[in-house]
Amino acid sequence: MKKLLLTLTLLLSLGFSLQGAAAQTPDASTPVMGEQMDVEGLETVYDRTYMVDFETMMASPSADLDSAAMMRVVSIQGMTFDSDDNAEKYLDDMKSQIDEAKESSDEMADIEVKELEDIDKDGFLITTFMEDLDMATSAIIFVDGNQVFMIVAIDADLESSTRLVTDVATFVADAESGSDDVTFSEDGTSTGGVYDRMPVAGDELVSDLPTVSDTVLFEAGE
Repeated sequence: MKKLLLTLTLLLSLGFSLQGAAAQTPDASTPVMGEQMDVEGLETVYDRTYMVDFETMMASPSADLDSAAMMRVVSIQGMTFDSDDNAEKYLDDMKSQIDEAKESSDEMADIEVKELEDIDKDGFLITTFMEDLDMATSAIIFVDGNQVFMIVAIDADLESSTRLVTDVATFVADAESGSDDVTFSEDGTSTGGVYDRMPVAGDELVSDLPTVSDTVLFEAGE
């Protein structure tokens, strides 16, 4: 279950990113996952999160607030491994653990896992609708060489969140890293490594999510 814990931890790491954007966490350059990243060959995990501009929205009259837009968030986590084999093994193990958990746990009953259809990568799609929060979460996880990406989209309904996560994941899958070395900046302008494959602020895909922040989730040896 260790691999399953890692994926759930990464999904929950979206919360760290949201808090970091609101200046409620320590410096975003500080790894926040620590010993939870006990995965063979894992070297780094970096995150980029895109959010609405809450300050501008809250400045508008309450009658004009778009509650659906306020919950819309996209998070991209890029994991780098020391080899293609370890990256592929992580994805395969993760899929197996999730399938086993769904079979044995009623708590996983509302989570759907599907093969990727529109993206030519080895990976899968996870979707769930949280009725108590009235919002949907869709996540795509895929492997590409020694990198594994998990893209998470939160929106008002499953159709919207799945469309959003698929569009962003397609962008990431088609992009390439220009450099292996990451130059980190928590204001969402990091470059190199997995960051070269993520949309930048103002990109058409995330144009309605102008608040962008980067976070170091894990670095081996930290």
